[in-house]
Amino acid sequence: MEYCSNKDLLTYLRANQSDFEIESQLDSLLSTKKRLLISFAWQICDGMVYLSSKGFIHRDLAARNIFLTHDLVVKIGDVGLCQKIEAIDENQLNIPEKLPIKWLAIECLKEQIFSTKSDVEKYAMQFPSRHRLLEMRQSLLPTMSTDPFHGSHLRIGDVISLYALDNSLNAERHEGFLSTLGLVDERCIVTEGSGSLASPPKNYRDCLFRICPVNRYAAQKQYWTEQKRCQLGEGYDEEMLNKLQVAADKEREQNELEYRKTLGDIIQYGSAIQLLHVKSDKYLTMQKNSPARQERNAMRVYLDKSGNEGSWFTVEPVFKHVSIGDNVMSGERICLIPYSIGNSTNTTHIKQQLHLSHHRLPDHKQSWEVNVLNEMTEWQINLFLQFDENQPDNVKSGDVVRLFHADQQTFLTLDEEPKTKRDVVFLRMTNRPSATDATSSRALWEIQKDSRIPINSFVRMQHYESQTWLHTTDPSMKQNLYHFSKNEKGWVKVLAEGFKVDKEAFALSPVSPNEVRDLDFANDACRALHQFVELIKSGKTVGKEPIKYSQVGYRKNQEFLAEKFDQIQEQIGFNLLAEDTMTAVLHNNPKLLDKYVKNPHVERFVELVRNNRCGKFLDYLADLCVCRGEANKKIQELICNSVLSERNRDIFMKTERGPGLLPEAKYEIYLCWSETMDSGDCKSLVECAQSNTSEDQEMIDYYRHQLGLLAQMCQEQQYLAIDPPPERRLLNISQELPIDLVLQCMSDSRLPCDIRASFTRLMLHLHIVRGSPVTAVRHARLWREIPTEVSVSTYHNTAVEHVDGGRNRHSDHFKGVLRVVDQYLAGLRRKFVNGEPLLRETSERCDENRLTFEIVTLARALAQFGFYSFEELLKLAQNLLAITDTNPIARSKNQMAKHGSLMRQFTRSIINTVVNVPQTPLPLKKGETPEEDTAKAKMSRELILQTKLIVVEILQFIMDVQRDYRITVALSWFKNKFPCDENGELSNPPHITEDVISNMVHVVFEKTEDDLDFDSQKGQQLLRILLQKTMNDFPALTSMALKVLFRHFTQYHELIDDLKQVQLLVSNRDVENYHRIDRDLFILKNLTEKSELWAHWGKLTTSLSTVSNAQTSHDEDHLTMPSMNGYRERSVSIEDLLNDHHYDLDEPSQSNSSSLEDGPMIKMITEAPPKQYIEFLDKHYPSIKPRCILFLQQILYTDDKDIMAGALHGIMDKAPLLAYPIVKDILIRMRQLCFDETRNDLMNQQLLRNMRVYEVVLEFLSIPYDKVRFHVTVESRYNGTLWRGAVITDTFEKEDIG
Repeated sequence: MEYCSNKDLLTYLRANQSDFEIESQLDSLLSTKKRLLISFAWQICDGMVYLSSKGFIHRDLAARNIFLTHDLVVKIGDVGLCQKIEAIDENQLNIPEKLPIKWLAIECLKEQIFSTKSDVEKYAMQFPSRHRLLEMRQSLLPTMSTDPFHGSHLRIGDVISLYALDNSLNAERHEGFLSTLGLVDERCIVTEGSGSLASPPKNYRDCLFRICPVNRYAAQKQYWTEQKRCQLGEGYDEEMLNKLQVAADKEREQNELEYRKTLGDIIQYGSAIQLLHVKSDKYLTMQKNSPARQERNAMRVYLDKSGNEGSWFTVEPVFKHVSIGDNVMSGERICLIPYSIGNSTNTTHIKQQLHLSHHRLPDHKQSWEVNVLNEMTEWQINLFLQFDENQPDNVKSGDVVRLFHADQQTFLTLDEEPKTKRDVVFLRMTNRPSATDATSSRALWEIQKDSRIPINSFVRMQHYESQTWLHTTDPSMKQNLYHFSKNEKGWVKVLAEGFKVDKEAFALSPVSPNEVRDLDFANDACRALHQFVELIKSGKTVGKEPIKYSQVGYRKNQEFLAEKFDQIQEQIGFNLLAEDTMTAVLHNNPKLLDKYVKNPHVERFVELVRNNRCGKFLDYLADLCVCRGEANKKIQELICNSVLSERNRDIFMKTERGPGLLPEAKYEIYLCWSETMDSGDCKSLVECAQSNTSEDQEMIDYYRHQLGLLAQMCQEQQYLAIDPPPERRLLNISQELPIDLVLQCMSDSRLPCDIRASFTRLMLHLHIVRGSPVTAVRHARLWREIPTEVSVSTYHNTAVEHVDGGRNRHSDHFKGVLRVVDQYLAGLRRKFVNGEPLLRETSERCDENRLTFEIVTLARALAQFGFYSFEELLKLAQNLLAITDTNPIARSKNQMAKHGSLMRQFTRSIINTVVNVPQTPLPLKKGETPEEDTAKAKMSRELILQTKLIVVEILQFIMDVQRDYRITVALSWFKNKFPCDENGELSNPPHITEDVISNMVHVVFEKTEDDLDFDSQKGQQLLRILLQKTMNDFPALTSMALKVLFRHFTQYHELIDDLKQVQLLVSNRDVENYHRIDRDLFILKNLTEKSELWAHWGKLTTSLSTVSNAQTSHDEDHLTMPSMNGYRERSVSIEDLLNDHHYDLDEPSQSNSSSLEDGPMIKMITEAPPKQYIEFLDKHYPSIKPRCILFLQQILYTDDKDIMAGALHGIMDKAPLLAYPIVKDILIRMRQLCFDETRNDLMNQQLLRNMRVYEVVLEFLSIPYDKVRFHVTVESRYNGTLWRGAVITDTFEKEDIG
């Protein structure tokens, strides 16, 4: 027996306990004695593996039974309880009388079962402080590859890095870590001089890969192939495509399950793996049929999001002493062979493998290309994180966190100081409502060393070298701020002190990998865009790839692009996607639009239109008018002021009337360019549309884009386009394209459907959408206006009043619009073929479906703005239900729905909807590619879904009008049943019984059921079509259809709730308040809708009172009126204000919307406006005071709303500042109505609610403007000297301007 001089392990550890204490210093951790602990563990494990291989179990493995020789070699002793289990069952083992109960496993105590598993548990008990060993192993991580005690098996789920080694003797080392160029660029590289095995690079996260098992791609590959055929417009089966998508999703789930099953499995030489780049979440992939960009005869290596069969790599050894089937150890050198190449017949000695090229990248001179080539490259494996160490509850190496200061409620941030251009660390204070809403990647910090600290715990920060603690400073003191601006409250300085304070604690806020990945992408995209801009400046050839990344919806990308708007705009027309990028990014970000898009940018687009005469440039202007589906008022005004001005209106084609080509046509529409108009070289719109010549086709295409731009400019009632003031000298679109001209083009069947659709959209925004939508349900009712008899034909919703003066909804023009809409919908119904829907999702029907969509959209506006009577609305509903029926069914003349027929019809329609019957593809149009055909088919389907959504919205509006009709019927019945006098006193006391209630229900519901029938089928068609609309993949349509469907069955409950809310106004005081509120709402709505005519964004610079001695000029001197009581102002010219004396009371108004001559007869008003208005006019508009007084009299004392609207327009044209005191008085009156002395006036508060005053006020508050200071700065030029002063202080300063 061998003598062990160091006795047993327990005695040795106790004798040298102080040497084995874990310390924080790295030098101590690297000492030899600390390595011995791991050496002992490894030797014991190796000895127990030997015993187990021979069929023995020890049963008493403990530190007291482990002996150490003089050279610290471990010997396992005390084998008295050892027994061989190879020939007997584990349950038949001899059980000794005495056992070390304290160290036994559970199964040994309960069932007397001993096995190798119980030995493993006893082995683990020898090292109860396993975390101490892990701390030591992590500290030794950089040198693990050269330490014999730290050899570790490589397993599935481990995070590793790959280091290319150079075995040559050259002074210039050709080696480094396998890395990437960020998340934007998919190339794989090795950067020269970027770290080594002993000193990893700073961007080590770019070098980390996770080992994954081989994923299956059979179903996904078939789905990608079929999807590509669909995108290319080739023949494909939609049902098969859906099935393949389901199979691909299922395959991805199986791959994820397989990864969880194999997690921790040992990697062996000869096995196939995939390497997942941790930072980008993409697979290292070889593209077999794609050559490398730099090295010849090599294949491309890149990062792929989903991976494919090119992502499979076989691990093979470099040295011959290691064979296939051996376990792969961390620190060993390997070769990575693409699986598809490694299994193929290869006659060369060296296989194609992952290779580090000697070719450098042209745009990154310090980086070598990584490709696949038949040249040897040795990759050394460096274990970064084991599979079982990735615990989400603890902070570990590689994690990214935010450091949230508990006391200051801000994040620790690193950024560049704008003034000194140096990086500083600070606490960022922002204007966000929540302090925890951090979005900047500058506030992210990466953990470099495992700390075993729980996530979300609070820590104090200590500087390692100076042993000082991090302290914050007082943010209220200006000297403690690095920087502050309008968007940021300040960058608070942090200091290092020699003492620690409890409140200086930071929370370790976790950051999800997806968020880190998104922010990394944003930073990398900005870097790529910067390089792209530098290439543009240098004039070098550039590709299209970099610019596409700016179109991704990342805030930093958008900000970077907006700052470079000028430079990128100069590249328009060079096929670099510059135009598409700008519009795609900016039109989705209103703040960037307002901040960066200025008049020079619009002028540059106009010049592009003028020089190229290409319709797509008009689309760029149109896209800037609308942001997130809503009009951007500020950009709209910029574009209107530019393109409608006298110098730029020549970019538009002229639309003129001429003699008709057909005898029945009164006149024909002709097109011509501005320069050819005088020569009479005009062409008929119909002839251009029907012509096949390239010149005519270019003209009609340009005109189509022009109509689209005009519609976008007029969207949401932009009156600078619809009806600009005369002094602006802008092109008046409503006069250039009057309603009868647009109506003729809409209804002309000789024109293509897309041109008619463009005219229909222009009709909507230019002539129909004026004022505010009507209120379908009125809860505030005047008792005296409740009719005694109500019917569908005589019912009139008195709340449906046009709010834009100068327009008569019952004029012949608007009747013509209603007639055209009804005729078109009726014409669609006549195309009915039994069993086939009227709206078909084919590319050939795309233009027709677009026209239908625009007609239905126009019908919605006509309904919501009160052009339809109630009887006409019910007829409209029948047409809309018929054209959107997915499975129309022919009905006999005397057919009546029998019991169960509705469900049979619904079932049949659902079957026809779900099961796609293969249709023979129609031949393509001449000159149309398969890609264009597929895109048109997709657009056709989207248009049909949008059309159905609008139809459901119209049905919902009609149901609201039905509610109002039933309320009117109920109130009329009550008024007849219980009459009262003018003061609201009932003639006889009411006696309510069940018979009275039954009678009311009969009158309100049963008697009106036939009159309110939507479809002449007792509502069955309505229910069937609503059920059809719930069975689709368009969430908005499904939600809206379900809502209307539920409302159909809750009409009784809705009526009860409405009757509870109805407010009857009987007394004279209540009636007077009602009319006063109605007048004020009318004025406020008009001023809000036409805010661009009087509320501008210009900054306040001067006052009218200071220009009396100024030198006036027609083109240059434009002064701005001062704000009154903090109101905003609009810029007006001196000539407009001082030289407007030629207007007098006897002249008609020059307003474009209405004139005193053409308007209704005006009665002579003798009552003068309030005194404050007279004083305001004396101060600001003395030269036009008489005319403004007339306007005020018409606004304040006239009941005719046409006259009021014309007077309001006149004020906005001639005295825009007068709108501010008018609005102020309205808001004060409404506020006073809410209170009766010191108490709340509940009656008037309810009246204001029922009349929806809050909606109008909120809309008024949403008018965009630039915030200005409340004090007014006044400027005046006199004799070459600029006088500047503040009105509040009446002090002036003198500044010499030469």
